[in-house]
Amino acid sequence: MIILDENRNNISDIMDQAIGADITQNDLRFISINGVLYYLVDTNHDGISDAFYNPTTNKKTILGEQDKKQLIDIDGDGHWDYIYDPVLGSTTPYVENISALDSPWFSVALSVVIFIVILLVVWLYKTGRI
Repeated sequence: MIILDENRNNISDIMDQAIGADITQNDLRFISINGVLYYLVDTNHDGISDAFYNPTTNKKTILGEQDKKQLIDIDGDGHWDYIYDPVLGSTTPYVENISALDSPWFSVALSVVIFIVILLVVWLYKTGRI
């Protein structure tokens, strides 16, 4: 199998094209998730990986950041799948923390309470109690 490397950066032209930035081997960090090899890529050469490359699908996704850890969207569906800890070099499944304030039921309950308070104030005003 011949791998084309027209710009001679030791990275296949297929990968160069998918990533869309001039990179070198120094810009790649190999990680294994469930026994499959992937790449974290530093596309702007600042020492911090900012993209994830999936060689199986030949797709690049942008990394997120949370508490100095990188969030990985492995399948490109717009949802985080894994968290990579660069200090420990470990990858764990991403679990979304949903706050009670983010719940749609919280918004509904808050709206109902506000509506009841407004009705109570209007009733008290019309009956002359305030």
